[in-house]
Amino acid sequence: MYYTNVFCAPLPSPLPPAPPSTPNNLTITNSGTLYANVELDWNSVSGVTYYKVYRKVSHSQEWLWIGSPVSSDFIDMDTQIRNETDPEASEFEYAVTAYNSNGKSGMSNVESIYGMGFEKNN
Repeated sequence: MYYTNVFCAPLPSPLPPAPPSTPNNLTITNSGTLYANVELDWNSVSGVTYYKVYRKVSHSQEWLWIGSPVSSDFIDMDTQIRNETDPEASEFEYAVTAYNSNGKSGMSNVESIYGMGFEKNN
């Protein structure tokens, strides 16, 4: 009878679960439609629980969280598309992050459009 001496190395520790990938290809799908609410769309990410959509005025550094859809599209009901020559228009920028139980992704690409924002009355 022959016996083989087998060395068993310990199994490597499993990698911790990862946060979702960064959403990409954020687009404003109705950019030519004046006076319409801004409609956003992006590539969906697997393993996502929800997304967070952010908006800011282009010269500002502060992003405002404006919604948490579970799908990869969103309508900003607080901003209407305007022509950049409209004296009441401001340039708005949008970005998206993805979330799951393991954390959040990086921020998507930024898309911008001229529009008029409306403040919510509480």
